[in-house]
Amino acid sequence: MEKLLKCISFIFIVGLLCACEHVDLDKYIDKKTEKTGNTIVFTILPYQMSDFSDTEGVTVRATKPVKDICSRVDMVIFSGDNKVRSISQDAKTKDFGVISTQLPAGSYNVVIIAHNGKGKATISSPKEIKFSENKVTDTFYYCKSLTINGEAQYDVVLKRAVAKFVLKLNDRVPTDVKQFQLTYTGGSSTFNAETGFGSVKSRQTEIRAVAPEAYQTPSSYEIYTFPHADGKKLKITVLAQDGSKNTIQERVFENVPVEINKVTTYSGSFFQNTEPGRGASFTLVADEAWDSQGYNNTY
Repeated sequence: MEKLLKCISFIFIVGLLCACEHVDLDKYIDKKTEKTGNTIVFTILPYQMSDFSDTEGVTVRATKPVKDICSRVDMVIFSGDNKVRSISQDAKTKDFGVISTQLPAGSYNVVIIAHNGKGKATISSPKEIKFSENKVTDTFYYCKSLTINGEAQYDVVLKRAVAKFVLKLNDRVPTDVKQFQLTYTGGSSTFNAETGFGSVKSRQTEIRAVAPEAYQTPSSYEIYTFPHADGKKLKITVLAQDGSKNTIQERVFENVPVEINKVTTYSGSFFQNTEPGRGASFTLVADEAWDSQGYNNTY
């Protein structure tokens, strides 16, 4: 009888484990050693952060703390291929942007991702970083090998990882249009922090609701992607849809150039001209807030 009870208990436990399809393994990482070793503090420097919105009439680069630009920070520390620390912060975290942990002496790879996703980033390795629902937001990163011999403090300089596309409508949106669906290929929704580029070929789709003021004044809609190292361009299909997701107007933009830390802006009358923009030339313009140049085009 005792053997039968043990057998039943074992089957029950195995059944529970198998039923758990999504196990958060991060919470089991190094619980026994989390409070041992050398205290290591990473502080994200604010002067390296510039906002995408600071692009018009700016003569010096914007300086903002990470909390003003990103709502989440995720850090994973690797020893070889193994995760040894996993820490996540959100905007409500005390001292957001300052991350402290303990590490025994040794060599490690540190990956820090600052972003605006709905959930924490999944950092499987420095080469494979994914985001909640595969949605790409304004994203910054830090990836570095460190040798720990004692307590240490590191000032972290984040780099922007994404390109941004902005669709500017010079005309008013018809009142029956409730949203824009932007579907685009050529970029990536998965990031490689070792190379600083996108690591997979992705088909991305974003929905942007129409704000009430867009029915009276010009409006703009933006998306993000991780560009590929080969400079691959985007193909973007934009659907203006009603409340039942029926298409009222469609435009296709081919060969859209994107680069890390650059804004590509397409502006024009979306509803007055039904011909999609194709084969256009682009003019580089200064964008001091991004510390780089961006692309502007009229369709």
